[in-house]
Parts: sequence; C-alpha cells; structure tokens
Amino acid sequence: MAEIPRKADAKQLSLETVMTFGEFKGRTVREVADERPSYLVWAIKNISWFEIDAVARKYGQRQLNRIAENKAARRDAWAWGCFSRLESDMADHEWQN
Repeated sequence: MAEIPRKADAKQLSLETVMTFGEFKGRTVREVADERPSYLVWAIKNISWFEIDAVARKYGQRQLNRIAENKAARRDAWAWGCFSRLESDMADHEWQN
C-alpha cells in the first residue's frame, strides 16, 4: 500500500475540518476519506498548504486499505466465478460426449 506523504510546514486539518475548496467544498475531511480517500492523497501531494493530522491520516489510510481489499476481493471473486463457469462448461461438454 502506498503511504500518504507528509508535510512538516503545513497546517494540519482534522477529520472534522470542513473543506473550503474543490470538488468536496463544504464536506468534512472524514466524509472525503469515506467517499474518496485518494482525493486526500492527491490534495496532500498537489496543494502546498494542505495537510491532515495524525488521526485523519490514520483514518484515511484505513479507508485506502479497505478499498484496496474490496477491489482484490472483487477481482478474486470474478476470477473464481470465471473458473467455476469453465468447469461447468467442461462438465456439460463431457456429458454430451
């Protein structure tokens, strides 16, 4: 998993800080982390003054990990689903012979 970068000189925003710019203007850092934590990573990397505190950072990292795990689970389920259909098709084919 990629780590969220840190900035030593920026003001740190908490989970309850309301975003004052961009796509998520008017929403809290927590809401952004829940919906699209990658946006927080983008903001940290690309906006010089944007930084989140340790609690928000940990929460955002957990949300990133959760999304990665869900993607892996869906990918695995898809692969096993394809494998199951292949086995089923092969069994049908053998039955017809």
